Amino acid sequence: MTNTHGPSIYIPNDKNIFDALQHKKVTHSTLLIFLRKRGVFVSSNIEKNELVSIISSLTLDYHDYLWLCKQLENPNRKEKT
Repeated sequence: MTNTHGPSIYIPNDKNIFDALQHKKVTHSTLLIFLRKRGVFVSSNIEKNELVSIISSLTLDYHDYLWLCKQLENPNRKEKT
């Protein structure tokens, strides 16, 4: 029997990234640190919504995607048995 299904490839678009960054787990200071590491310097007085717009307009790589997943994961998640 041959497997007709290959590995799942998920490429988030700017709308998916925008929605994920709007989550309450992603803090304002975390977004500022992310932008600083990317070489984008903004005022700390900018609202979170504007920071999210800036980040979602950038081209993100795999490591940025992993960073975003890490921000949204629940470390206290219990497995149901």
